[in-house]
Order: sequence, then structure tokens, then C-alpha cells
Amino acid sequence: MEHVDCLLDTDYSDYYDGGFGATSNSQQILINRKLSMRPVPQAQLSMLKSAGLNTPFHGTLKQVIEHTMELSNGLCDYPEWMNAMDAVVFDSKGNPERISLSLASKADPAQFSTVYIPTSPSGNGKVLRYVQIGTSFIWLFVSSNNDWRAGKGDASFVAAEKHYRVPMGAIKPEILRHFDDAVFSIDFIWSAGEMLAIEYNNAPHLGRMGLESVFDVKQVCDAVFARMSAFNLPDCQVPLDLTQG
Repeated sequence: MEHVDCLLDTDYSDYYDGGFGATSNSQQILINRKLSMRPVPQAQLSMLKSAGLNTPFHGTLKQVIEHTMELSNGLCDYPEWMNAMDAVVFDSKGNPERISLSLASKADPAQFSTVYIPTSPSGNGKVLRYVQIGTSFIWLFVSSNNDWRAGKGDASFVAAEKHYRVPMGAIKPEILRHFDDAVFSIDFIWSAGEMLAIEYNNAPHLGRMGLESVFDVKQVCDAVFARMSAFNLPDCQVPLDLTQG
């Protein structure tokens, strides 16, 4: 039987990269892991919503402002409220900026935007991050001490079970089928009693999240090989169980 191996095509390095490679006698499965191929925020949220996950309200900045005003029960008549409420706007490269509704009302109304949902009293970002590594997964509690974005600035990454003291299960296989990247992550926040998916990353840096102490090189490569082999079956059928912990 012909040997099958994974060949990594990437534009950044991570601790497990050395575990991949293909011999001259092997059939190669190409793994694309590129930051340059990351979907823009609008495409990320569309992808997450199509997969059946709940997402924050998003659209043009004009739509986000109108949506927020509808929920304000007349508070938008007060300038102080407009200065206190925020929206998140994205530039053409997908970079986010958190601005007050007062400033947002003077910005380009066609800009892609989402409602801003605070995740802590201090305004610092906190998310639950689901990281899929081949056929394995882990939930992380990600928080920043000095930035509204959870993974930026002075950020910490802790296994969610240590924070919540409850086991966190895998995302359902019917949802996972919508994502074919070998390694990816999805950030969630809590709002009004439900989890909202706010970001999809097709190329998460496992080393920066401290996962080298959880998954060694062989474990990562074996799990990635198993997942990508499933997606490359001749009949294109994906086995039901892609979420073994």
C-alpha cells in the first residue's frame, strides 16, 4: 500500500512544523495553513452562521447603529448614551476598531461592522476559544489584562476546564463538517445566556497559546494526519467522529 503523508504549505512557523514532511515514495496530502488566506471578518461570521452557530448582529455600520438604537428604548436621544455605547468597525484589511456610537455616526456608513458586546466590567477582552487540532480539540479561556481584544496585549491562555471546573465537550460533528482546515480556532463570548461565535481563525499559532505542553509534536501531526486523511477519502465521505479528545 502506498504511504500517505502530509506536506505543510504555510507562511509562518509553529512548534510542530518539523513533524510534517513527505518522502519521495509517499502520496502527499497538502495542508494549507496560511495567515494570508484568513477570511475577512464578514466572511468569518457568514461561515460561522452558515455552520449553525449563533453570531452577534453584524452588517454595515448604518445597520448596526440602527439595530442598537432600536434596542435603546429612547436612550439614543441622550448624547451621554451615544458616547458610552460602542460598535466595532473593520477596515478594508479586516482590522477592527472599537468606537463610540457618537463617532460611528460620523464614519462611513457602508463599513462592515458588528455590535460591541462587553465581556468584562473593566472592558478587557475575555473569550472561550475552541481549538481544533486535527481530530483533537481543547477549550481555552483567553483573557487580556490591557486590551479589549482577548488575545491581544498582555494575554493569558488557560485550559477552560481549570477555569470553569467542568468538562467542555467537542463541537458537534455536523458543525465541524463546515470547516475543512487542519487546525483552526473559534472564539466565543457569552451574551444574554447564549454563546456567540465572534471569530474564526484558519491558522492559529498553537505555540503562542502554550499548547506545546499539552500536545507534543507527534500528537499534533498524528491528529492532523487523521483528520486530513478523512477529508481526502476517495468517496469524499467524512467519518462521523472527528472530535476525539
